Amino acid sequence: MAEPFKNLLNKKVIETMALNFQKQWPDFDHYNFLSAATDRLETLELKQRTDRITNTMAQFFPADYEKAAELMLNSLGPPLADDISVNSTHTDGITGWAIMPLANYVGMYGHGHFDLSMTLFKAMTKRASAEFGIRFFIQASPYKTLAQLKIWTRDECLHVRRLVSEATRPR
Repeated sequence: MAEPFKNLLNKKVIETMALNFQKQWPDFDHYNFLSAATDRLETLELKQRTDRITNTMAQFFPADYEKAAELMLNSLGPPLADDISVNSTHTDGITGWAIMPLANYVGMYGHGHFDLSMTLFKAMTKRASAEFGIRFFIQASPYKTLAQLKIWTRDECLHVRRLVSEATRPR
């Protein structure tokens, strides 16, 4: 029997995310973050796990969005090649499905920093997909966000162009 899709965000992945955050910000409370993010994790579905991690990030990240954005950006791993299905978050940075909670965080908390948030989405989608996070911006600032997405349709990176397609398709 195949592994449940929800297990793409498991305790090991969350622990590796926490280690990457702590590498970039030594004051990051790795232990309590991990405890809060993984509490009864096995009972949660994928979207619930994403929301749990996002909410825990909000609890433990710097209150200043620009500092939180820098922490996330510096915690990213190397860009993926053509295959986005890889779940390769490791100590060299966050990639793969672990990007979902980061993009969700930007979508929920980054509205006052449009350009910085677009920079984050562009960087994140090169490591997985920022599809769900950017949809918050499409709902809140449709004209401004769609103008940015139109520019990205001509981006040299196939992952950035893919984000445009993913983000604008009906759910």
